[in-house]
Amino acid sequence: SLGRAEEAASGPRREDAALARYRELRARPEAGALLALLPALKPYPLEQAEARLLLAGLLWRAFRPPEALAVLAEPPHPGLPPDPVLEHRSLKAGLLMDLGRHAEAEPLLEGPLPEGLEARARFGAARLRLLRAQLLLERAEERRVGQEGRETRRSRWSPHH
Repeated sequence: SLGRAEEAASGPRREDAALARYRELRARPEAGALLALLPALKPYPLEQAEARLLLAGLLWRAFRPPEALAVLAEPPHPGLPPDPVLEHRSLKAGLLMDLGRHAEAEPLLEGPLPEGLEARARFGAARLRLLRAQLLLERAEERRVGQEGRETRRSRWSPHH
């Protein structure tokens, strides 16, 4: 399942226990249950990607960014539509930035904006967050260098040296 067709009203997908459990968890997400369900969703790349995003978001909001990042360690299936792939990249970039790993986040936020409105908003917000963090780091470095320069000049002109 790559999410490119309508869900059938009956058939093997409707009867699959893993997909039924996923539909339940999508309505009432639980981190532990989603984590346990991920391997069973392997035959369903779109649903597995959605479950990973949902789980990573739950963990992030629970102030557990390293665990959320681990959930996104596996790259999305190459046949997925662009929006979930870009949502994966932007969520992963946000987690990396929260962990102070801006250099790793930057390549995830390169490229054109996605087509879908929600994915575009998330991706754009993550890009802006990275640019802001980079600007703040540059300003902090400029202040540090400026302070070191002032201290060096003071020590040269100090009457005690």
